[in-house]
Amino acid sequence: MPRRRVVALAIALPAAAVILVGLGRYELHHGARAENAEMSSVLAGVGSVATAPPSAYRVGPPDCLAYATPHRTFGLQLCFDRSGRLVETVDRRGSQPRYASLVYDEALATTRLPESEIARVFPGRRLP
Repeated sequence: MPRRRVVALAIALPAAAVILVGLGRYELHHGARAENAEMSSVLAGVGSVATAPPSAYRVGPPDCLAYATPHRTFGLQLCFDRSGRLVETVDRRGSQPRYASLVYDEALATTRLPESEIARVFPGRRLP
């Protein structure tokens, strides 16, 4: 292989790797913003977790609360990790359920319940 081709490859391969890593990080954060926005809209549909009584719960991880809507007993679902971050939601108000999840990387979740709220909503649960 000619020397010029080797030098060109030695420059092009690391440059391509840097570009691909940058695109991957952009996609990760763009996707996390979309998931957080969807989860915030479901949380807004529930209102205050402190005052809205859940219709059911599931001990996880993640721990989930289900809330009734006018036409469904489990219309909205909120799931929290051990530290109180909202990491997953399900919205069953429409004809098809809408799911949002950051369970794959909980650190990307931006909404968090205070520890006092976690203890009230999930009595007996030990915090990390």
